[in-house]
Amino acid sequence: MAHRMALIPVLGDPDAEAASWDDSRFGAFPLAGQQSNEFLDFLTWHGLTGFWLDWCRRQGLLDSLVPGAAERMQELDLAARASFLLQTHAMRQITQDFDEREILHLVFKGVATRMELYRVPHLRSASDIDLLINRADRGVVSEVLKSRGFVLAGDNASAHEETWQRGSVDIDLHWDVLAPGRTRYAMVPSLLEGRIRVSAGWRMSDEDTVAMMLLHPAVTKYVCSRHAGLNRVADIVHFVRHRTMDPELVAQRIRSTGLVGAAWATLTWLDLLLKPWPSNPEQAFLHSLRESLQLGRLRAAYLRRWIANDWPGRLEGRADGLVRIGFTLPFHDSLADVIRASTSRLGRNAGMGEPR
Repeated sequence: MAHRMALIPVLGDPDAEAASWDDSRFGAFPLAGQQSNEFLDFLTWHGLTGFWLDWCRRQGLLDSLVPGAAERMQELDLAARASFLLQTHAMRQITQDFDEREILHLVFKGVATRMELYRVPHLRSASDIDLLINRADRGVVSEVLKSRGFVLAGDNASAHEETWQRGSVDIDLHWDVLAPGRTRYAMVPSLLEGRIRVSAGWRMSDEDTVAMMLLHPAVTKYVCSRHAGLNRVADIVHFVRHRTMDPELVAQRIRSTGLVGAAWATLTWLDLLLKPWPSNPEQAFLHSLRESLQLGRLRAAYLRRWIANDWPGRLEGRADGLVRIGFTLPFHDSLADVIRASTSRLGRNAGMGEPR
């Protein structure tokens, strides 16, 4: 399975010496054979080329790669370094400006945690900065971003986010983490109240971070579709490896949203991906969390079949409506949750969603 093979250098201990490639366990080295270019495309899509380049360097394997592969990976690495520096500079400016004005905010997803998780942070590339604010602060936040040279990228606002740009730096400005109606309550106030200060700026608490790592890709990326990047899998594993948390506290946050099925689905996908690895503390944590979020037998079997057969990936772009109805609606934990989410979506589609 290409997904598992792609994660082999990524999920190792980043502070340890690189382990050698074991053909008997993993199969032939994938960047030295006839399918090398296809595999490199796969790594690029999932944001993993930097990790592989770093690993191949430490292994002394760059000369074993097919012609052109090392050069391509190095070009991507240079672009990732430049993007990391520009994004980090922008985040420091934003943090300073918002703190001076006492604007509650936080950064979430990959940019928020990569400096804590990875020995070389830029290896975890990110296409944008995800910034969360209170809806009431949109006006003053817009003025601050404009003063720093950011421009709203056209009339692209959805019911809960919009994009601002400055050169090659994109900021996805959110006033909700999921589309309105998906959760039982407005999550933003509690997420901002529990935020913590780290080197990248402000981010969610550890428990909220894990909860969002499990919920967000399920609802927005269909768990295992081609848009659910494997770099997000690496983030979850390394975050759990580096931080000490009580899985029950994470489970409580997830239950409160009414989206236990979404987190359970992501954990099931992780379980399938991580099976080749020996048991370790992060897998024990994820297993314990999944046990705390047990679904009814029929719902669990139904969602597991979708994931095991990769129906979200196969149907994405061909039958998105079927995926939304058949796969993501069962994420919700009660009929009332399903009705709320469906009604909210229908309202937005009819132009009756929340105003910008």
